[in-house]
Amino acid sequence: MGRKIFPRGFAVSAAALPIVGLLWIGCGPQAELILPGQGISSVSIGDEGEKVIAALGEPEDRSTQSVVGKESLVMEYYIYPSKGIDVFLENGEVKTIFLYGQGAEDHQRFSGRTPGGIDLASSRAEVLERMGPPDRKLEGELAERLYDYDDGLEISFRADDTIHHFVVKPTAP
Repeated sequence: MGRKIFPRGFAVSAAALPIVGLLWIGCGPQAELILPGQGISSVSIGDEGEKVIAALGEPEDRSTQSVVGKESLVMEYYIYPSKGIDVFLENGEVKTIFLYGQGAEDHQRFSGRTPGGIDLASSRAEVLERMGPPDRKLEGELAERLYDYDDGLEISFRADDTIHHFVVKPTAP
């Protein structure tokens, strides 16, 4: 009888390989996590512009405006339509992150989701079920179009109850 090359129980391990393979595939690059009041996995509120560029690459477009008054203020947008992201900076620091649904403002759909499972493909009903009623709404005719949550997430809806965009912003002090 020849020498055994494989350890005892190899057949069980070999049978498990397809499952291990699927788990391994699932460990690949993950979608961004939307962190209300904080940012997304790769960019946080308060980050400097250089960190945004290191994480997302050079912006596909930029918009800059300077305001001179008592204090100088430089407002800038880093625009990433192919990623569904716009980043608003004041004096080089991230203040707000906009995450768009498919076609909104000529953007592709941002692929991330909140820890509660809300993403840009979620419906208004799903948002209400998972996040509860908003802490604030717009007044008047557009009251149902914008939900603002105290945790630092604002959700703008289209007329058909799909999400137009998210705004990740700092929480109120």
